Amino acid sequence: MSIRQLTPFRQVYNAVEALHDCRRMLSELVAAQQAPSSAAAAPVADCPQAPIAIYDRLGFRLLLDRDSTIDRALIETGEWESEQLDYFATLVDRMRGREGAVFVDVGAYWGLYSLVAHRSGAFATLRAFEADQHNFSQLQANLFLNDAARSVQCINKAASLDDRPLLFRHSGSHADGNRGGSGVLPHDTTLPRVQVPATSIDAVLADLGDTPRDVLLKIDVEGFEAYVLQGMAETVRRHRVVVQVEIFDLHAEPAFEQIARLGLVPIQRLYPDYWFTNHPDFLPAA
Repeated sequence: MSIRQLTPFRQVYNAVEALHDCRRMLSELVAAQQAPSSAAAAPVADCPQAPIAIYDRLGFRLLLDRDSTIDRALIETGEWESEQLDYFATLVDRMRGREGAVFVDVGAYWGLYSLVAHRSGAFATLRAFEADQHNFSQLQANLFLNDAARSVQCINKAASLDDRPLLFRHSGSHADGNRGGSGVLPHDTTLPRVQVPATSIDAVLADLGDTPRDVLLKIDVEGFEAYVLQGMAETVRRHRVVVQVEIFDLHAEPAFEQIARLGLVPIQRLYPDYWFTNHPDFLPAA
C-alpha cells in the first residue's frame, strides 16, 4: 500500500489534486477572457459540441442551444438576420440622444434585439415580451451574461389585445427544432401547448404617461401580429413610434389591415420584416 492511500495522507493528496484542478480551470478561464472576441470565436465552454453552451457571437456572450435552429445557425455562421439587424442598427442610432426613448421587444426569444438595443445606450426604457417559459429562461440568462439584467424588464406573457390567457405552442415541439417559432395556437389545436398569461403593449407602456416619447418596437409573433397591433392603439396615439413587424404572406391581410387602422406608414421592407411609423422624423420624404 502506498503512503497516499493511508489516512490522513489520502485526504492531503486529494486536497492538493483538487487545488491543481482549480488552478487549471482558472487559467483556462483567464485565457478565454483575454482571447480576442470575434463572430467566429470558439465557444467559451469546454464542450462546444454539447447541446447547450456559452459562445462569443456578435460581440455578446450568449447561452445557445445547438438543438435550436436559430441558435445553431448563429453558432456555425456567426450571423443571424444580418440585413434586418443592420437596418435596425440605423434606426437605433437615429434614436440616440432622444430623451426618454423606449425599446420594446415583442417575441424576444433569447433577446438578440434587446441586447443590441441595450448595448447602444440609446434607450431609457427597455422591455421584452417572451411567453414561452423555456425561451424566457434563456432570455434571462443572456441578459445576465451581458450585464443587461437590471436594464431590460422581462415580461413572461404573450402580447395580445387584452389580458385573456392564450394557448401557446410549446417551444420544444417543432419538428425542425425552431424554438423561436413558438406562437399562439387556436383552441381546437392538437399540437403540444401550454396556457400562458397575456397582456397588451398598451398596458405594459401605460406608465409612460401622455407625454410623447420616441418608441422603437420589434414584433415577431408567428402569425399573431394583428392582435398584437390592435393592443397598441393607445401607444400609437400617444407616442412617436417606429415598428418592425415580421409578417409572412399567410398572415399578411389582417396584419396590414390593422396597420392601416393605426395610421402607420411603411418605410422599409426586408421580407419577411416590414417597418412602419407615425414619427415625423422617420417618414419618407414627400
